[in-house]
Amino acid sequence: MTERERRVNLQLSALDDAHRVGRVSRDEYRLRRRRLLATLSDTTRATGRDTVRRPASAGQAPERAARPVSRWRQRMLSLGVLGVVCAGLALFYWLMLRTA
Repeated sequence: MTERERRVNLQLSALDDAHRVGRVSRDEYRLRRRRLLATLSDTTRATGRDTVRRPASAGQAPERAARPVSRWRQRMLSLGVLGVVCAGLALFYWLMLRTA
């Protein structure tokens, strides 16, 4: 939490206490709360970060989701490998007949 966020959090806490005790009306509480929260969103937009990002923990690589190979793709790959093997055997057979 940044220093700015800590200050706004303290101000929100003080505002909440004032509303609970009755020193601030509900409408005034809502207006002041919106203003305090708006200052946080303005500082967030100024830096270009609209999302919450957690830092990566040290020593651990980020996990990537493994995309499963579809059956169609797996079959096409198998047929391709089989075709290459058959072509290699045919070439070998042709070369053997030619040299004999």
